Amino acid sequence: MSLKDDFQKLKEDLAQQRDELRVQLNLAKADLKDDWDELEQRYEQFREKISQVSREAEQSGQNIKEATHKFAEELKKEYEDFKRRL
Repeated sequence: MSLKDDFQKLKEDLAQQRDELRVQLNLAKADLKDDWDELEQRYEQFREKISQVSREAEQSGQNIKEATHKFAEELKKEYEDFKRRL
C-alpha cells in the first residue's frame, strides 16, 4: 500500500469512527459534550496534519508516516476511551 493510500485509509477509518460517535453522542449525557468538543479539536488537528503530511510525504517518507500513525493511534485510543464512557 502506498503512503498516500495508507493515509487515505487512516483518514477514512477515523472519519467513520467519528461519525458513529456523533450519532451516539446525541443520546449521551450532556457532561460528555465538553469532552466531545475537545476530541473535535483533536480531529481537526489530525486533518490538518494529514494534509500537511500528504504534501510533504514525498520528501520525508518513513519518519512522517511513523509520526502520523502515532498521532492517529493516539486519537483512535481517545475515541475508544470516549466510546466506553457513553
